[in-house]
Amino acid sequence: MIRKHNITATLALAAFLTACSSEETSPTYTVGEADNDIVLSAGITEGGAGVATRAAEDHHTTPGHLNFTSGTGLALQVSGTWTGKNAENKVTQTTTGTTGDKTGANNLHNEVSINPQLYWDDYGTADPGNTAGRAAGLTIYGAAVNGEAAPTVANDKWNGGLAWNVGTPTTGVINQNTTDFWKKQDLLTSNNVTAETGQDGTYKFDQRNNGKLLEFTHAMTKVTVNLKAGEGFPGWSTSTPDGGAFQTAPTVTLLGFNYTGTVNIIGKESTPTAATTNITAHLADGGAAHTATYDALVFPGNKFADTDEILKINADGNEYFVTAKLINDANTATDDEFEQAKNYVLNITVNKTKIETITATIVNWSDVKAATETPKINISANYGQEMTDANAFKHDFDFYRSETINANYSKDAIVTYSVVDSKNTYTLSTPLYWPTHNTHYFFRGVFPTGVTVTDNSVIAVTNTAYTAESNPSDLAIGFPRPTIDNESCGNSTHNKKWYEDGICATEGEIRMNFQYVMSQVEVRLTTNTGETDAVNLANAKVEIVNGYTAGNINLSDGSATPTGDKDDYTLNPITGADRDGVAAANIRHSAVLPQALTYTTAGATTNLRFKITIYNSSDPDDVDIYYADINPILEKGKSTKVAPNGKWEAGKHYIYNLDIRKTAIKVTATLTDWITVTASDNVWF
Repeated sequence: MIRKHNITATLALAAFLTACSSEETSPTYTVGEADNDIVLSAGITEGGAGVATRAAEDHHTTPGHLNFTSGTGLALQVSGTWTGKNAENKVTQTTTGTTGDKTGANNLHNEVSINPQLYWDDYGTADPGNTAGRAAGLTIYGAAVNGEAAPTVANDKWNGGLAWNVGTPTTGVINQNTTDFWKKQDLLTSNNVTAETGQDGTYKFDQRNNGKLLEFTHAMTKVTVNLKAGEGFPGWSTSTPDGGAFQTAPTVTLLGFNYTGTVNIIGKESTPTAATTNITAHLADGGAAHTATYDALVFPGNKFADTDEILKINADGNEYFVTAKLINDANTATDDEFEQAKNYVLNITVNKTKIETITATIVNWSDVKAATETPKINISANYGQEMTDANAFKHDFDFYRSETINANYSKDAIVTYSVVDSKNTYTLSTPLYWPTHNTHYFFRGVFPTGVTVTDNSVIAVTNTAYTAESNPSDLAIGFPRPTIDNESCGNSTHNKKWYEDGICATEGEIRMNFQYVMSQVEVRLTTNTGETDAVNLANAKVEIVNGYTAGNINLSDGSATPTGDKDDYTLNPITGADRDGVAAANIRHSAVLPQALTYTTAGATTNLRFKITIYNSSDPDDVDIYYADINPILEKGKSTKVAPNGKWEAGKHYIYNLDIRKTAIKVTATLTDWITVTASDNVWF
């Protein structure tokens, strides 16, 4: 076997060559210390179940990725082929790694040190007869728990046999309410470096100087419960509904959840046993206060009937129960089965006599993308995210270009959409060409056609009733949006990043990837119909208070800049069918300028708020007025605003369900750094 250092590698190679005839050629590669170590890095892909498909380390730079805690241990299995080594030509070794400093452009993954170190020549890279094996590369699997020592994985347990649990029941309960308990059971697995079709491929020998990124995802399921003290708790009143507080921290118990099973690291699957138990959730934030947040780690696979009691809450001496319908109605899985690497979030307001949940959900608009034919130039490259039949933008649009990104856009053509021979086709009304090979252009599309662009750079907009495919409701700006694979403009004389410096002459496609630039704000009003605390929703008026009603959309990036002073804006009633069981007469829906959601303290008059006016009779002065703060949403466990970054964002549709009673309006909204499933339902005291 070839050894690990220059001198021993040279001696071993010399001994090998003396046994060969003089006509045999020596290998083209000689092992050396500088390029013999197998080099790895690692990072956590939040919200990712299944196999990651990124092909290179520098792809691991988008939101939703996390670095490891330094010093985390990794269990590793590394396999390669060595022609003639054994009957199967396969060499498999297990080792451990330790994460070191954060690395990468955004510090989103870590360096990994391997102990014992593995080397390329362990897999025959210096063997003259192993050319095919060297080209085939290595397959790597990993397992880890962030911040902990490397888990023990026996050689025969990598493919479906690793036993795992989220705790051991004591008298029928797993108590996860200890410091970081559930995190210690949060198994992460990696299988993105494999030779199977559709995955991102092996670690090639020719990549050895660049290293290889191991992408880890969660093998378990997370359940988050957000509690809020409501009516009947000390400090609560109709004027200060956010003043109520739990006197002692509630306890939250999950009832009858899977807690043990096996994990297939290679196949990235978690299979539970039939055993279930109760789990006491970990108090992650709050407690004896107005709000409290709880986390629990469970084994994937739970599937409940709607009537099953799955949650028990003990709050200041009272017990409350939640049924599985709360989760089943919101579960995106077709069979309502708990899935690996998903976080199920329950928002619950606890009243002394009942629990009710009201959520505000964010619904992303669909990406719409189009491709445009470009002039024949001697540099061939495609720019922008690829179009498919499913995401094709099937509309005409105005076509702009400029040599500077922020100004001086000229409308040079109208692009007409049509279908020719069953293919989506985009035709420029006027042929356009690059004047020189080194001229760089920024291209923009504007939908609908005929929209006025002021000062060659901005589009003035105002809040308006939402009407599909109209301006400004569905105003969309298109431009080529970069992917990692096409950062460079492709011109060897300057090799600029085209999305920063413009696109130079190409005969490839300029792919206009459109995104909407306004926000949709929809309010759905409900009340406790037939009960004494119900209100009269007929002719109710819904306003946005302290918000911007006008602004400019920047052609450079589609961002919004408010203009004028803040003012009140009345949301528009809709026509048409009911939505999700809410009568159309009680729904308001407008296109609104993207803007910050200002907020200081609960009920502050300067907050961006909903104002709901209830008309009790024909007397215009016989009214009740309700306010609801539109609070910024915080990333779970952090202070950074992530949903939607403390503002209404372009291209998103916000649906607020406001349940109005004669006592209060309760509003909650959730988002987590895992795949989010939000839910609402009534449960009983």
